[in-house]
Amino acid sequence: MEYKGELKGFPHEVVEKMLDYQEEHGNERDVSVFEGMRRTLSFDGGFNWDETIEGHIFWDNVISYKNFDLFFERYPKSDYPTLPKYFVIERDNSNPLWDKYIKWLNKEYNQDWDGVAAFYGYNGTSAYNGTNCNKHPGDFKNNPELITLEYWNECVNKNNKSMKKIIGYKSNGVATDEMIEAALGHKPEKTVHYEETYTMFKKDSPLHEKAKKLKILNVWFEPVYKVETRLPEILGYEGEDLGDKVKYGCKTVSIQTIRELVKLGTEEITIYADGEYYYIGAHHLKKILKYYDNK
Repeated sequence: MEYKGELKGFPHEVVEKMLDYQEEHGNERDVSVFEGMRRTLSFDGGFNWDETIEGHIFWDNVISYKNFDLFFERYPKSDYPTLPKYFVIERDNSNPLWDKYIKWLNKEYNQDWDGVAAFYGYNGTSAYNGTNCNKHPGDFKNNPELITLEYWNECVNKNNKSMKKIIGYKSNGVATDEMIEAALGHKPEKTVHYEETYTMFKKDSPLHEKAKKLKILNVWFEPVYKVETRLPEILGYEGEDLGDKVKYGCKTVSIQTIRELVKLGTEEITIYADGEYYYIGAHHLKKILKYYDNK
């Protein structure tokens, strides 16, 4: 989730708490109020800090001085993202997640939406068990947040084995490498993770603990997630993990052989099965290795 204006860089969990208090203090749930002025109080559509259980000093630190670690000390951060209280998603028929989202929305809220409108979501009203569809996000009640299908998928599948889990933290670009090294006393190493190179440190490592203690973890860094990979489907066959070998249909190939072929720059391999020749490209070989390297 990325916010605009004065909330740029604010963690989703902090903003959600601000919006909860905004509602409790009799105002509409509207993130744009805080994006325009993050210190907005109840009279102008926000909430009064001294009327919350955390108190004025807490919110002054969190909102004014962006001391997000103070917030997460009180409300520990989950390893998984969470859906906003109210949310909408724009229709994208080219994305296979769209049909899954509509099916989930119908099952979760006992509805029968057909998925042909421009936006669908949950806005908490009494009609349609809190769900609705409209031409524009602004047509929904309670100012729901516009989220992506990918973000929704991460949230609802947090108990699924394909869910991402935090394994470390990388620089978010706010601080230079020199600033990070000066603060932590050590420069995080360059790490290749799922074909991307990060300057990162591992979760629960000494650098992680020091960044938390200095209250820069959620200011200078962002999470790096472990992504569960699957064997690619090849020629209509699902891959079968046999430990040091992989099986497709009736054919079994050792992982070491695949490594050597990729290392040699092999563009494709030919397999003879069921009286026919089948060609498997290098991109499939690399996907197989990616699965074995990251399982």
